[in-house]
Amino acid sequence: MSRRLASLSALLSLVPVTLLVAQAQQAGRATASPPDPNASSDIAKRLRWRSVGPANNAGRISVVAGVPGNRDVYYVAGANGGIIKTTNGGITFKPIFDKQPVASIGAIAVAPSDPNVIYVGTGEENPRNNASIGNGMYKSVDAGEHWTHIGLAQSDKIARIELKV
Repeated sequence: MSRRLASLSALLSLVPVTLLVAQAQQAGRATASPPDPNASSDIAKRLRWRSVGPANNAGRISVVAGVPGNRDVYYVAGANGGIIKTTNGGITFKPIFDKQPVASIGAIAVAPSDPNVIYVGTGEENPRNNASIGNGMYKSVDAGEHWTHIGLAQSDKIARIELKV
């Protein structure tokens, strides 16, 4: 298993635990043990559904990129779902790439010198019969609030970005 896939697998395995912990905290219960599903209490009535990010056909996550030194901020990109950002360790997400003319993401890199500088390579890297193409590279200097197309418009797929320090 590749290191990227192992990291993504570990991240996704935490989603149900994160939801349980967040819901228990909101309900005012201790987080040491999950609520007993057979107990008849009003905790179930106080639990609320919430979005944990966008969904699309096939639901492929193409990349997860974190901010070095800040475990609460990371970016999640869908093969065809743009980019979402969390600033609270995955409790909530905000779409940050929806205004761009392409939604297929192949790579994200956060500059080690400045966490506000983000590079995005568009075009899903996974060769499939329904893979989407991109239109090059984008850069944000304000942590994803605004984006500038910086080139490679004919590249179709960008799977990795290497930043030189």
